[in-house]
Amino acid sequence: SDDIEMCSLRVLEIEGSPSLMLLRLMGERGCTTGHLMDYLQTLGNLEALQCLKPPPLQILIQPQSVALICGHNLRLSCHAVGKTPVQYQWFKSREEVS
Repeated sequence: SDDIEMCSLRVLEIEGSPSLMLLRLMGERGCTTGHLMDYLQTLGNLEALQCLKPPPLQILIQPQSVALICGHNLRLSCHAVGKTPVQYQWFKSREEVS
């Protein structure tokens, strides 16, 4: 709590925007975005906290269920976007298909 109070007082100095000053102070101390998120949570600043959270994964094209005769080829497709790398897993009757 002492660090939070000290940072709160220093961001009010005339060295630029409070946000820039806070980020500079945190960077000098080796703080990560996780620390910043904890700090914002402690302050109860949910609006700023939402800015740091990545948007949820969006599935743009959902794969369709298909019945197929044994021995025939099948091509499935799916298109998803997200901030972190997207990984796909395919399942057939609850078993993962490589």
